Amino acid sequence: MYFPKSQIKTNLNTKGNLLRYLSTKEVYVGDYFETSTNQYFTGKTPQDTPTVELELIPNNSIEYNKLTNQTTVAPGIGDPYVDEAEDAEKEIGEEEVSFFTLPPAYINSSNINISKNTKVATSFYPIPSPEDYKFGAIERYFLKRINSPSFKEINKETFLKYKSEDPNTQFYLYTPFRITWQITGKDRNKVASINFNSLKLKESRIKVYGLSKYFKNNLDQFYKKVGS
Repeated sequence: MYFPKSQIKTNLNTKGNLLRYLSTKEVYVGDYFETSTNQYFTGKTPQDTPTVELELIPNNSIEYNKLTNQTTVAPGIGDPYVDEAEDAEKEIGEEEVSFFTLPPAYINSSNINISKNTKVATSFYPIPSPEDYKFGAIERYFLKRINSPSFKEINKETFLKYKSEDPNTQFYLYTPFRITWQITGKDRNKVASINFNSLKLKESRIKVYGLSKYFKNNLDQFYKKVGS
């Protein structure tokens, strides 16, 4: 994917308490860059591969409130460390800004249309319907960044586009997959166990390692008790 320099801030740095890995929720310390769509990735620039997607850690720091356009609450005892970005937006040429570089021979021999017009997949949060709860499960759709433990939940329409390698998507960067997610049962722990086993099976079958960690402590998401 191509980023004009006007749509990216590079050479940023966090000492902790600002960003965490999107997939594992572990705190990230180090260099990062930010896109105009408010996405955060490891590395000073997109060329510092492999890049891993990050997310903001909701807290009371000045930097978090600045980035999310919220009013900063006066810090008190025990409030988080205030993390400031350093060396913001080092200027680099537009020709240098790209997520990765594929060999020209490969590009020329394939049907991949790598263009700045390809769209970044939009994250999706499912909301089970009454009919879903009657059925007892929902289908959930995801993208996994190739060579990175980074996951993003998407809707069915986006999943089908990536599955069919739609040239307007970044299908060459991600592995699309879906899982069946249990949402009802007599026992919450049993439902969580079913979902955990489904995740581990999916990890093993299509090598989307890190998926079970992505759902850590959230294996009973959307659970509703039925029966007695």
